[in-house]
Amino acid sequence: MKSMILDDKSCMGIKEKIDTAYGDPRPSITTIRYLVKQFQLYRTSVFDDENPDRPVDVTSAEMIESVNEIVFNDRQINVREIAEIECISYKRVIGILFFRRNKKWKYV
Repeated sequence: MKSMILDDKSCMGIKEKIDTAYGDPRPSITTIRYLVKQFQLYRTSVFDDENPDRPVDVTSAEMIESVNEIVFNDRQINVREIAEIECISYKRVIGILFFRRNKKWKYV
C-alpha cells in the first residue's frame, strides 16, 4: 500500500488494485482513505507501533494473590476497602475478583 501511495495513486486506484489482488474480504474505501492519509502524514508501516512505555498487563500474579488473600481472610470486606489496602483502582479490584479469578463470576 505504501508503494502505491508513493506512486501517487488515488484512493479508488488503490482500492481497485487491492480488490483484484486479494478478493474477499478486502478493506473498505473508508479504511483505504484513512490509511492513505496516515501514510501521507507520518506513518511508515501498516502494522501498529508498539508502545514500550506502557505495560501489556498491569494486573500481576502477585496482585491477584494479594487480593485473594485479603478476601479469604475477611469475607465481609468490600471492594473499596480492598482498593484502599492495595492502592489500586476500584475497577481493577472488580476485574480481579470477577474476571481474573478462575475466569468466572465468583462473588456476587
